[in-house]
Amino acid sequence: PFDPALGERMLERLAHRGRDGVGRQRLAHAWLGSQYLAIVDPEAGGQPLAGDDGTWLVGDGEIYNHRRIREHLGPGTFHTESDLEAALRLYHDRGVASFERMWGHFALVLASEDGGFAAARDVLGLAPLYWARRDGTVLFASELKAFPEDWRGTVEPFPPGHAWTPDGGLVPC
Repeated sequence: PFDPALGERMLERLAHRGRDGVGRQRLAHAWLGSQYLAIVDPEAGGQPLAGDDGTWLVGDGEIYNHRRIREHLGPGTFHTESDLEAALRLYHDRGVASFERMWGHFALVLASEDGGFAAARDVLGLAPLYWARRDGTVLFASELKAFPEDWRGTVEPFPPGHAWTPDGGLVPC
């Protein structure tokens, strides 16, 4: 079980990360939060971003080929112009294999009510992403200082060009 108060404290430490807003979503097996800067579609691109299938996404960076992804998936499936919605829809369509089709600099975390979970980082590692694992809990953040002090000794950079799921582990993408 995850204490949402821990997530709130992590968000507070990242208040400087985004001037466009703060969002959070509690799910059965995950808690997502974001201090975000909306690069594409700031009016409708708030985070966490919800998919029609119950999957939620938080992310940092930009998906450069989001228009191409939209064309491939069909424009009728989108509710915003956000590049991250294109990533969310592609993940729904292809799962972890979707990350290798995204061009840009990004760090993404997705979770769903049914227990699904994935994290990924762009191949060059331009978008920051850190993680720490302890006692069956995994924390992710864009900066080291977001983590509680008692976790900081276990924090590692998330490897560029990789994706992680609880079931599949860490895989290159």
